[in-house]
Amino acid sequence: AQIELHYPANEYIRFVAVKSFGHLKRAHELVSAEIGRPAEGKLVVIGTTDLDEYLLMTRKEWWYYGLVKGDTIIFEPLDILLKRMIVEPATINRVAQAAVNRRSGGRSPLRLKEAVASRVANEGEILKIQMPEFEHEGRVMDPSPEAIETAIAEGTDRGASRVAYYAAYRMLENLLVAHSMDNVMSFFDRLKQG
Repeated sequence: AQIELHYPANEYIRFVAVKSFGHLKRAHELVSAEIGRPAEGKLVVIGTTDLDEYLLMTRKEWWYYGLVKGDTIIFEPLDILLKRMIVEPATINRVAQAAVNRRSGGRSPLRLKEAVASRVANEGEILKIQMPEFEHEGRVMDPSPEAIETAIAEGTDRGASRVAYYAAYRMLENLLVAHSMDNVMSFFDRLKQG
């Protein structure tokens, strides 16, 4: 198999893991076709036991649903992804991020990696729908590229991160007016070559 899934051993989670594995398999197939393989060998996916374990392993809060480290993706508990109804876009997004890392040699700007992953996961509308909440909070809704990179790199402030994800997504959409996704993939290839 191309995916190795680790999850807490109990009957309920086993059911959730089987359901999640189907999403992961489809995500792997989609991402492999759109970007390339997310790992040289197996993609290791860890579904944590609870949010405390997730925080300990990733240093991320509940809203940051998964962290990519090389060929390993650490997710918040799989049952929480299902309850939040985001298991499909979450798995596609993080598998896509792993694939961008592999294709670019880990040299992609974070905003481009996040934007491509969000596009492949079809998260544009989800991000757009969240923006009024952060606009109401008085956040800068059109951050600079540097602010986007910083917010994505830190990933500690939900509002700043979500605004950055959407701004990065809009930047990619603007780029695709004049260029194709094939051009973006070629850019990743050139980044990998140095």
